[in-house]
Amino acid sequence: MVSLPNLPAIPGWPSLTPGDYVGEPPSFPGSISDFDATILHYETLVEDARYQVIRNEDAEKLEKKHIREETRYIARQNKLIAERTRKGLTIPDEIYGNIERSQEAIAEANEVLQALPEHRTAWAAERDRRQKWLSYLRKERAKGLAKDGTARKCGSRKTADGSPCQNEKHYRKGSGWGPCTIPGH
Repeated sequence: MVSLPNLPAIPGWPSLTPGDYVGEPPSFPGSISDFDATILHYETLVEDARYQVIRNEDAEKLEKKHIREETRYIARQNKLIAERTRKGLTIPDEIYGNIERSQEAIAEANEVLQALPEHRTAWAAERDRRQKWLSYLRKERAKGLAKDGTARKCGSRKTADGSPCQNEKHYRKGSGWGPCTIPGH
């Protein structure tokens, strides 16, 4: 299987493009609002991958339709040639050119159809990979929320007056949600 960035261009389909792999976020979000922004970004990436797969399926349907139409056109032209030959009439030269152009169109459509499965497989795998990261981010974000849906508070008593710190907890990769970013908390 060809990697996602090295996918060949699909002739006649500029919307079917190669792409880049998306792995874990380059820097893990720290606060709930950072998580929200990162989740929104990953939702967009998942939608992009999903639309690539959908456009691929649409392209396949349309190319198969073009092949059917061109094949029917060639059959009509051949029927016209046979009818004119049987009647002893001359056959216009443009009929052979029309058949040749239809055969070229069928060859181009077959070329596109050969490239589409590889493209769809690569994008479907990338869509699943992006969805996995999105699910992970959502799950980690949920761990940072209190029962009432607000961000959990740091709660450290190492404040000037000894009352619990009211800053949001901070997420650290590998250790999860912990105290806020104030040193000593």
